[in-house]
Amino acid sequence: MKANESSHAPIIELFNNCDLAYSFKNKRLRYLRSASVHREMLYLRDNFNTIWQRKGDLYHLKDADLSVQGRDILQGLFGDADSAQAILKINKGFADLDRRQITDFFRMHISSRGAQKNLTAILFEGDDSLVNLARKQIPYFEQYMPTMKKFSEIDVATLSLSQRDLDNILHFLSRFDIIQQNLSIDVLRYKEFGRDFFRLYRESATIDVVGYGEISTVMQLNKKRHVRPDIVGSESKWIWKKMPPFPGRDDVDRYLKLYDDYRNILTEGIGIAVPMQIARFFRHDDYYQVYAGQERVKAESIGNVIIKILDESNAIRLLQMILKKLCDVHMFNLKSETMKIGIDAQLSNWALVMKNRTKAEVGGDEEILYIDTSSPMMRINGTEQLNPEIFIKSAASFLRPVIRRFFLQQVLDRYYDMRAVAIDVIANLHKEKRADLINSFIETTNEYFAGKNINAAEITRKEIDAYYSNDAFIWKFYQASRKIDRFLTEKIARKRYMFRIPEKIER
Repeated sequence: MKANESSHAPIIELFNNCDLAYSFKNKRLRYLRSASVHREMLYLRDNFNTIWQRKGDLYHLKDADLSVQGRDILQGLFGDADSAQAILKINKGFADLDRRQITDFFRMHISSRGAQKNLTAILFEGDDSLVNLARKQIPYFEQYMPTMKKFSEIDVATLSLSQRDLDNILHFLSRFDIIQQNLSIDVLRYKEFGRDFFRLYRESATIDVVGYGEISTVMQLNKKRHVRPDIVGSESKWIWKKMPPFPGRDDVDRYLKLYDDYRNILTEGIGIAVPMQIARFFRHDDYYQVYAGQERVKAESIGNVIIKILDESNAIRLLQMILKKLCDVHMFNLKSETMKIGIDAQLSNWALVMKNRTKAEVGGDEEILYIDTSSPMMRINGTEQLNPEIFIKSAASFLRPVIRRFFLQQVLDRYYDMRAVAIDVIANLHKEKRADLINSFIETTNEYFAGKNINAAEITRKEIDAYYSNDAFIWKFYQASRKIDRFLTEKIARKRYMFRIPEKIER
């Protein structure tokens, strides 16, 4: 660990153990609420001095014939010393927090300044701060702990209590409402704290770029491995696509909803398998940065990797699996009166779960996953649900008006046209260095569409070659213009350029 991180080790340990301790607090709160309405408990509370009989120096319940629920509540209120000890430990951890160190910790691990300030306030400011609430609980738990241990070790019916134990119980009952209110506020405040902290927390990590799309960068977060567990668990199973900046929180919320909706429609409405996905976002000075996350698949299972090792017959079976999914999208769009789904079906957007990884064989019945959902293309009543500006924000600033005026709609439309999508799949064989498969892919696609009664003109080799030549020129020009834009932004305007640009994309 770095020197300035080592001082944060107690803070990390505290937050690692918070969820468990607060689950114990929640459990005790439930017993408190039950005791406040349960008839048996009300009787035991209101007639406390009359229900105990003394035998020597010890006291026993006169009426040990309590119901099972009554015994559970009594045990929940005064027993389970182990969970009480865990709560006490967490409370002492909060009570000992140093505001300066916490502020430094949040600056290191939370991007949003607003969130840093809010989390600090929840911890330290006001009577209802987590630190203040914890400090109020400590004397109670320390006082009641010996009595709790007795309730934990023996059945309530045969319980023997000392005068000190009875005094503890009386003390607890006299402050019952205060304790319940404190614990109730505490649990709510921690829930408020956890909602932001666990979503925005960033562990020390390396960020590895695992690939570049034409527009976005694909990254993997590799956490440093210490003896202590990570607060938010392992993030290495996720692949993150950095999206263009969003101007406001409303824009972020709309995108996140669409991101989920698109996956749900693909999986449940159409029958296309998609890996699990999540999203993270951080606020910067005047914009929000969103990272679209998806459960990582093995690199060797991705279509553009597999295609390099397949012979023609196996490659055709892979294509047929993709064409089947395209037809499913096509049929969904035909049946739906209001909603249309777009898809980018090029080989690099599919992952095949191969049965035998030692053989380059495709049986046709393997599971195939669609892995490009970060730009969810969905139209409702003809209106694009994803703000089209997201597609051009990463373009050179001086090109955006031209793209918006002459090219954007044409580019979007092709993802809703299954023939155009298929052409893109086949044409990219040039990029994948498998031009030897193009003729057989054209023939297979034309036959497949005809067999499914998809009314589309036959695809030709001339059309494929022309499409790829034009597409390759456009993207080369696009990336070159971004490098010019980066130079103008960083060297002339002296501002930070927000996007990563790949050095070279093979075509």
